[in-house]
This record gives sequence, C-alpha cells and structure tokens, in this order.
Amino acid sequence: MRHGATNCTHPECCGDLPPAAARNGPERADGVTPAHWPEPAVCLLLPQAVGAVSALAAGRGVPEYYRSLRKPSWAPPARVFGPAWSSLYALTGVSSWIVLRTRTRRTVTPTLGLYTAQLALNGLWTPLFFRARRPHLAFVEIVVLWVSIALTMQRFARISRPAALLLLPYLAWTTFAAVLNFELWRRNREPAPRPYEARP
Repeated sequence: MRHGATNCTHPECCGDLPPAAARNGPERADGVTPAHWPEPAVCLLLPQAVGAVSALAAGRGVPEYYRSLRKPSWAPPARVFGPAWSSLYALTGVSSWIVLRTRTRRTVTPTLGLYTAQLALNGLWTPLFFRARRPHLAFVEIVVLWVSIALTMQRFARISRPAALLLLPYLAWTTFAAVLNFELWRRNREPAPRPYEARP
C-alpha cells in the first residue's frame, strides 16, 4: 500500500486512476463513456430522421406515382427502397460516429460539416422527385449529392479508413439511383400514349 493512500481524496494523483478516467468516469469496453453516450445515438438517429422527414415531405401517393412511370426492366419495386435506405442510413450513422470519436476539432468540424451537407441533399431528393415531380431537377440534384458523398468519403478516409469504407454502399446505391432517375426522366418526358380505342 502506498504511503498515505488511505487519506488521498484524489485517486488520479496517487496513480489509482488515469487522468482521463478521473475526468470522464468509468469507460466501457467499447470506449464509450457515460458522458459521451448520446453521441452514437445522435449519429445513428440523425440520418434516419432525415429520411423520415424527407418521406413526409414527399407526401402521399409515392408508390402510386412510381408505379405509373414507364420504367426499365431492371427498376426495383417501390417496396425495396425503404429498407435499402434505412440500412444505408445506419451505415452512414456508424461511419460519422467513428469520425466523431477522433476528437480533433480542426479536422472533424469541417468534415462533419460536409457530411451534414450531403445529408441535407439526400433529404431534398425525394420531395423533389415525387412531390414536385421534377425528375430532371432531381437528376441534377442527385448528381450533386453523389459528388458530395464522394468528397465526404475522401475526407473521412483521412481520419479513418473504416469510416470511409462504410460509406461505399451508400455511394454505390446513389450511383444506381442516379442512373434510374435519368432513365425515368428519359422515358417519361412525353405523356404516355393512350390505349387504342376502336371506333364504333
């Protein structure tokens, strides 16, 4: 036993606790302290919230409008998009949390600013395509979104390679969505021909 250890009221001074543990409290095996537990929750919930607000802003009738469009044979059914985006939002949330854990304000702040900007662009696409029904503008917007995701991946890679790799499915799906957007615009620029009606 150290001399005077029983009378010490500051364990970090005596070496019983490291300074970081003394400041932040007990740390779990995953590295998340109780003081920081809201951060992973916010990182995971923020993309999901953006997706939910975007879906609400798109209004009703989204599946019906999608079914009414002339589509290529490889276009997925409407029911695929919800689960696909929810999964991608989860990956982006984990990715942003990994970056946030670096705690380097000089690098994290502008990087997460770019990440937040691409989330806003993501949320804008759905109401632009389905509510405003402007597929040509939606295509321009999703191209800008694609560029912002690529730039975000580049910035994330400077901080954490795993964080950048977690965004790869997001970029791939956005690439597919952009191609589909273009095809829907191209195929539906002219009104659908009316069915032939035989004269009496």
